[in-house]
Amino acid sequence: MQDLLDRAFLLFFRTSVDEVIARREEIVSNSALAIEPALIDALELLYDRKYEESLAVLESMQTGADGSTDRSFVYRVIVMSRIHGRRGRVERALELLNSLSRQSACVDALAESILTWRTADCLRMQRKFNEAMVLLQKAFEVAEVSSVPIMTSVIKGDIASVYLSLGDMARAIVLYEQVMSEIAEEADLVDTVIRTRSNLASAFGSSNRNAEALREYDQLLQISEVVNEWQINVAVKLNKAIALKALMRMEESRAEYKEVRELSIENEDHFFEIKALIGLSGLCLKMEEIAEARVYAQEAHQLATERDVKSVIVETYTTLADVDRAEGLGDQAISRQREAFARLQSSGDHRKAIAVAVDLVGWLKEEQRYQDALEVQEAIATVQQSINERDLERSLEISTVRERLADERTAVRVRDEERNKVLHAVLPAHIANRLTSGERQIVDTLPAVTILFADVVGFTELVSSMTGEALLDLLSKLFTGMDIAASRFGCERIKTIGDSYMAICGASEAVDDHIERIVRMALCVVNGEVPLPIDPSQLRIGINTGPVIAGVMDGQRIAYDVWGDTVNVAARMEEHSRPGSISCTEAVAQGVRQIPEFNLIKREPLNIHGKGLMTTYWLEKAT
Repeated sequence: MQDLLDRAFLLFFRTSVDEVIARREEIVSNSALAIEPALIDALELLYDRKYEESLAVLESMQTGADGSTDRSFVYRVIVMSRIHGRRGRVERALELLNSLSRQSACVDALAESILTWRTADCLRMQRKFNEAMVLLQKAFEVAEVSSVPIMTSVIKGDIASVYLSLGDMARAIVLYEQVMSEIAEEADLVDTVIRTRSNLASAFGSSNRNAEALREYDQLLQISEVVNEWQINVAVKLNKAIALKALMRMEESRAEYKEVRELSIENEDHFFEIKALIGLSGLCLKMEEIAEARVYAQEAHQLATERDVKSVIVETYTTLADVDRAEGLGDQAISRQREAFARLQSSGDHRKAIAVAVDLVGWLKEEQRYQDALEVQEAIATVQQSINERDLERSLEISTVRERLADERTAVRVRDEERNKVLHAVLPAHIANRLTSGERQIVDTLPAVTILFADVVGFTELVSSMTGEALLDLLSKLFTGMDIAASRFGCERIKTIGDSYMAICGASEAVDDHIERIVRMALCVVNGEVPLPIDPSQLRIGINTGPVIAGVMDGQRIAYDVWGDTVNVAARMEEHSRPGSISCTEAVAQGVRQIPEFNLIKREPLNIHGKGLMTTYWLEKAT
C-alpha cells in the first residue's frame, strides 16, 4: 500500500492515482497509513487539472504544530510545489521544496530523489540549466537505490531535456532514445512516453533529421491520450507541420497548419493560433506566395499584440520582417528586426537576441549600411559578454551547489548512521529496517511464534543493598548473557522490564522450528552455558507458543512489542515456574515431544487467571 501511495503522490503514475482514488475509504480507514481524506481529494482535483481547487484543499489542511514531517506531510508539500510550478509560480514552488529539504522528512531514497528532481525541474523553468543538471545527476544517483528504479529513466529524460535546451542535440538524442527503450511498455508512464517522444522529435528537427522527426510525430498521433487531449494533439500537429515544411511537403504541411489553427480557434487558445499563422506565413514565403504570407503574418502580429501573448510577439516581428524583405522593403524589415532584437535583449533571452542580430547585420550590409551593421555587431559583442559573465556566475553557483550537496550528503549520512545505530540497538533488525524505509506504524499478525519470559527469583532482596552502579552492571551482564543465548538459536529479545526478560522466535522470519529454538535457548541459560552474573538456579522461565500481534506504535518514543493471549499465558508460565526451572504449556510440549534431547514432566493442572485449569509441563534436558 505504501508503494501505491508513493507512486500516486510522489510520481503521479496514472494507474496508481486511479487506484488510490478507487480505494479511498480503505486507505483513509487504515490508521497505519495516516492519510487524511483531504489529501486524496486534492490528488483527484490535481488529476482533473483543477489546480487552484486542489491547492486550496491542501492549504486548508492542518500541518501539526510539532513540526513533524511524516509521509503524509511530504506528499502534501510535493503536490503543492507541483501545482505552483504548473501555474508558473516557480519561486513559491522552490520555497516549499527548500523548506522540506531543510527538515528530516526525506529519509528514504525515493523521497530524496523526488525532492531533488522537483527542485531541478523548477531550476529548468528558470532557465538555470547548469544548476538543474547538477541536481538531476544527484537525483539520478539516489533513484538508482530507491524503491522505484524506473525513476532513473524519468530523470534521464529530464537530463536529456537540459542538453536539448543547451543545444547539445547529439547527447539529447542518445539519452531520449535510451529512455524510450526503457519506458515504452510502462502503462503508468504514458505521459512520460509522450513528452520524451515529443522532445526526441524536436531534437531530430533541430539536427535537420526531419524525416526521423516526422516519424516520431506520426507515432505520437497513434497514442489515444495524444488524440483525445487537444492541447497535446495540437502541439504535435504543429510540430508535424514544421517537419513537413522542412521536407518540402508543402501541401501536407499547409493542411496541418490549418488544422492547428482551427483547433486553436475552437478551443480559444491564442498561442497555438498565432504559431499556426506564423507557420503558414513562412510556408507561403517558401512557395513565393508573398501576399498571402503577409496576410498571415499581419494576423499573427495583430492577435499577439491584442491578446498580449508575450511569448510569441517577438516572433511575429521577425515574421513580418521576413515578408518585408521578400517584398523588397529593406528598411522596414530592418526596423522590425531591430525591434525584435531590442525586445529579446530586454527580456534577457540573449541567445535568441544574438541569432536575430546576426540576420540583422547581414541585412544592413545588403543595404550598404555598414556603420549601422558595425553598431549591431558591437551590440552582439556586449550581449555575448553578458552571456559569458552569466556563464561564469553560474559556474561559480554550480561549485557552490556541489559543495552544498556534498555537505548535505555528509550530514545526511552521519544522521542516518546515528539513527540506524540507535534503532538497531533498541529494535529487532527487520523492524529497524522497515522504519528507516519510511514506515511509521507497523502492525503484523504473526500466526506462529514462541514467547519466553524469564526473571530472577528474590530479585528485590538481592539488590536491596546494591549501589545504582552495581545494579546496572548486574542487569547489563544478565541481559547480555541472555542475548547471547537468544542469538545462538535464532531468537531475539523483545524487551526488559526490571529484572524480567522477554524473547521471541519466529517474528523476524517465519521458521518451522521456533518452539525448539526457544526451548534450546532456555535450556542453554538454566544449564549455565552462557556467562551470567548470578547462578542460573536463581532464574525461572516460562514458555508458550501461538499467534500474536506485533508492531510499533508511533509517538515520541518508538517501541516494538507483541500482544495477545499467547503473550499473557507465557507470562503466567513464568509466574508459576520455580527457581532454575522451565515451565511450558501443552502447545509447547506437543512441539518438542518427539525430540529425544528434551524431557517433559507433566504437572498438576494449574488454575491460570483468565484461562482456568491448564495442563502444563516442566521442561528439562534429557539425561
